[in-house]
Amino acid sequence: MKISLWTLFAFLIAPVSICGVWSTLVVWEMIDLVNPSLQREQQFPLIGGNYRFYELRRRYRELFPNGTHLRRLNVLVITGICFLLAAASVLVFGGSSQH
Repeated sequence: MKISLWTLFAFLIAPVSICGVWSTLVVWEMIDLVNPSLQREQQFPLIGGNYRFYELRRRYRELFPNGTHLRRLNVLVITGICFLLAAASVLVFGGSSQH
């Protein structure tokens, strides 16, 4: 059974969007955990605005040194990048073998 190039691409690109949505949810959880310890004007917005992502990471690490959110976020980002590179390689190199 031969699988289409575009079908393979779709199966490789779907995890990229799943990792993106999941990592967004992890960041929102981090914001929910960090915000109660900050003054109102220093709090991170949940949607929109300037996230100040590296500051969020620093604050989370200070408050939760044994927390797993940063590790989970890093795994999701790396996994998404790997699937993205795999999908791109299918498009670049997948059509080169003509029979």
